[in-house]
Amino acid sequence: MAVYKRWYGKKIKPGHPNYDEARWYVEFRLQGVHVLQAVPTARTKANALSAESKLKEDAYNRRYGRGARQIGFTAFFDNHYLPWVKENRKSYRDYVSRGQDVKAYFGDSPIRDIGPFEIEECIRKLSKKVTNRKTKRKPATVNRYLSLLGGCFKRAKREGYVDFNPCADMEKGEEHSRQRYLKPDEDARFREALTGDLEFLVAPLDIALNAGLRKEELVKIKQGDLNFSNASMFHPCGIEVFPNWMAIPESKNGKPRQVPMNRIVREKLSAAAVGAKPDELIFTFKRNGVSWSTIRTGFERACENAKVVHGQTVNGGITWHDLRRTFATRLRALGIHEYDIKDLLGHTIAGVTSTYARLTPDVLENAVERLAETKGKVVKFERKVS
Repeated sequence: MAVYKRWYGKKIKPGHPNYDEARWYVEFRLQGVHVLQAVPTARTKANALSAESKLKEDAYNRRYGRGARQIGFTAFFDNHYLPWVKENRKSYRDYVSRGQDVKAYFGDSPIRDIGPFEIEECIRKLSKKVTNRKTKRKPATVNRYLSLLGGCFKRAKREGYVDFNPCADMEKGEEHSRQRYLKPDEDARFREALTGDLEFLVAPLDIALNAGLRKEELVKIKQGDLNFSNASMFHPCGIEVFPNWMAIPESKNGKPRQVPMNRIVREKLSAAAVGAKPDELIFTFKRNGVSWSTIRTGFERACENAKVVHGQTVNGGITWHDLRRTFATRLRALGIHEYDIKDLLGHTIAGVTSTYARLTPDVLENAVERLAETKGKVVKFERKVS
């Protein structure tokens, strides 16, 4: 059809204020194959026209299969992408679940024939689809679908089934970050609610609020991950664990990390680890009633008893993961540096941040120790009558 420039998804012409810095695009249709692709290396229209000729040749080869590897989208997703995901990603079930929707849209369409236009149409329809809760999909969920497709085509390109990733230049929608955290009055009501058959949640709650662990990290703690000694130890996962720190052998990103334990965390984990062998989990249903499912169901009951709204999709609702956000919020209120908070949470930070974090174990340790400091009492003096 044409070569032209686009700025934030819109076609522009010479004279536009951002024309010089905008990116060239090639768009054409050949034998039913629609191609819309950015040409980031093109500096002039002549460069873009040259790229157009090359893309037309590639489209022709894909259409008639001259030396091309042909496979349908569903077949590639099930037989190539999902097996790779299972070995390399932790949230395999999410890929399977979201994959049902994208497979329903693309079906057996040749994966080589799917371009940016088809991806945009898929994302647009998925964004309008009503969920099982009878609500519209949020931008964050739609972005997960785009990431899923981007990863799928990246894998297809690596295996030689496609020549380019049609999701590479697509912008994700703006997400609204969740702001919910446990407020002081709610914390007090929780303490009162965690009695009787809910008392098993006291230790996990304290650890979550003072160490910022994810639920899946908490239930996988082993006795050998904890260093209560006065000397550093080297964990089998390959990291050095400082005194009064714990090792997390596998974080969400698959990499090991270590977390400092303040007084409260040390007390709770020390009590929970009594009698456990180094390779044994200290939180199990048999040992102390703590498991993934009991935390989930117990926390919901505790919310009900404490008169705190529960649920991620409910207005004002709180979830167990919000305790991790509470941990970060309280540290920020104490004036702890943002980089240190992110390192304590196990988030990946590039460049100077990772170097800075490596040099400040004492700062991080002092940060969580401040959460365990004993709060002073307010003394009220009576006014003397003169």
